[in-house]
Amino acid sequence: MGHLKDNYLFDFITDLQSKGRFTFSLPEIRPIFNVSDRALKEALRRLAAKNRICSVRRNFYIIIPPEYLAQRILPPALFVDDMMRFIGKPYYAGLLSAAVFHGAAHQQPQEFFVVTVKPAHRRISVRGIAINFLIRGRIPEGLIEKKQTETGYLNISNPALTAIDCISYAHRIGGIGRAAEVIRDLVPALTGKGLVSLVKADVPVPALQRLGFLLDRFPESRELAEILHEALSPDKPGRIMLSAAGEKKDDSVNRWNVVENVKVEIDE
Repeated sequence: MGHLKDNYLFDFITDLQSKGRFTFSLPEIRPIFNVSDRALKEALRRLAAKNRICSVRRNFYIIIPPEYLAQRILPPALFVDDMMRFIGKPYYAGLLSAAVFHGAAHQQPQEFFVVTVKPAHRRISVRGIAINFLIRGRIPEGLIEKKQTETGYLNISNPALTAIDCISYAHRIGGIGRAAEVIRDLVPALTGKGLVSLVKADVPVPALQRLGFLLDRFPESRELAEILHEALSPDKPGRIMLSAAGEKKDDSVNRWNVVENVKVEIDE
């Protein structure tokens, strides 16, 4: 087992790309080349230095096509599905990363949010991209959509789950005010059926209360708020703060039993 010529590895990667593949793993290619792991990794490092490939996770690589050479990396939406299959865990793209697909983000977010199950994963930061991992007890399969991308498919949260996640993880996107902005942009994509499905999926009641409170604030979504309130009414939710990060108050509340302990400015 000796030196691996770069052109052999490059030809292999080019062939993968011609078949529509833009990712590969070390365990996948190890049996193909009769060289040591050290020689194979050295060849991979040389290709990475030439921006032909990029390692975004240990033993997992993406192929950089010509149109992305300037960026030196693919957008996460184009390789996250392959990466999570390599890891072997269920997932979905959520929060602002899903909101983009539903027309609810005015700019491409600088961070990509992946929701998965335990154990937790470290944040990935490479070549100007950042992938943040959020943990749920389980993935609500019925609230996940598949979106086609240039390289395959991506699991994303549906509009209702995107809205509730923006509330549940508000601290990860800039606070409840930012969550309110995204939710208002999501309103055209939300449906009464979708909101009721959140209740049936055992989403935490406090998050549903906060969502209902915010939907009541937007004239265009008050009918949706009514549907959610009817679905929630048997649960008789207790009093909660609008923002878990804000100070606790004893102010009078509304039908959602939500205390507006932080001011959320909504343009009417």
